[in-house]
Amino acid sequence: MYFYFFQNKLPFLEDVKNPCWYEGISVQKLKLRCLPYFVILGCAKCATTDLYSRLVEHQHILKNEAFMEKEALYWSWKKYGMISRILNFKSLPVESFEEFTSYFNPLSTSLTKLINEKSKLVHQLIIGDASPPDFWDFRAWPLLPQNDGLREPAVFTPHLMQYIYRNPKFILLFRNPTDRLYSDYFFLKQGNTPESFHEAVVTSIAAIHECLSSHSERYCFFSSKLFSKLKCRIHFGCYSIFLKEWFRVFKRDQFYIARTEDYSEDIETHIEQIFKFLEVEPISKSKMNKIESQKRSRVTKSKKRSSPMLLKTQKILDKFYERYNQQLAKLLQNANFVWSESNVFNQKQLKWDKT
Repeated sequence: MYFYFFQNKLPFLEDVKNPCWYEGISVQKLKLRCLPYFVILGCAKCATTDLYSRLVEHQHILKNEAFMEKEALYWSWKKYGMISRILNFKSLPVESFEEFTSYFNPLSTSLTKLINEKSKLVHQLIIGDASPPDFWDFRAWPLLPQNDGLREPAVFTPHLMQYIYRNPKFILLFRNPTDRLYSDYFFLKQGNTPESFHEAVVTSIAAIHECLSSHSERYCFFSSKLFSKLKCRIHFGCYSIFLKEWFRVFKRDQFYIARTEDYSEDIETHIEQIFKFLEVEPISKSKMNKIESQKRSRVTKSKKRSSPMLLKTQKILDKFYERYNQQLAKLLQNANFVWSESNVFNQKQLKWDKT
């Protein structure tokens, strides 16, 4: 069943760094269960897969057993018996909370052994969940009983995480939304030409404007009805709408937020900063060189083969995203998040689109 707030708070072990607790299987036997210590949020084609693949090279950060050893997809989809297929939901069996925690068994298994050995490593090992849709996909909010009868949600993913997690750390990468959308369009194979992309953009913006003419942003952007009318995932790039919801629930210092463009240009510095943010031990220079030199993950090959975006499309998208970028820059108190240096078409191209 869906997770209710009246479930008791979990009795986390105080002397273990990662949030873990013992669950009774029988009077004689206890099982150690764990939740993620950190969560990578974000949007597709912002390099979250690449980032995660580098972070788990640290000797104290374990891979989970979810999709791609990365994405549990629980809070946005599987908890409700749903999975996203491009823009629409498809039904799946409802995944239980116990099934969700089983993705983190690599850590619970290791910790069980280490606890028995009284090893100091129990204060160092952690595990994460890198499920980008948890950041933006709140479409299932009407299924939560706390939202019965409401036109807009009072409770959704950030509130559930706040209740069940223990001081989680969040990592987000934001890419110029115009560039992100073009890469995402080809990644999902929604079309294969700049012209088809242009039509998808025009149609999707019209659908958003139609909804906003009679409803609030929260109503529209968290609505399955609007999503079903979109021809591309244009809404992902309105980052400020979703980030505001997370900032209402969690403190700013629980987030590490960077631009994908900056991460792409200086992977080493960002990895070092994130390791510090996660409070894991620094690594050797040779280990960092190995991490930095890894092949980049999930490059969109069809995007590499495609023609450049039409200039008229780029202008439409830059104008559409302008307000949301300004809101994001204000939220983060960082003017770089308006992406002014790359709002001239093709001036800045990510290494992901070159390699």
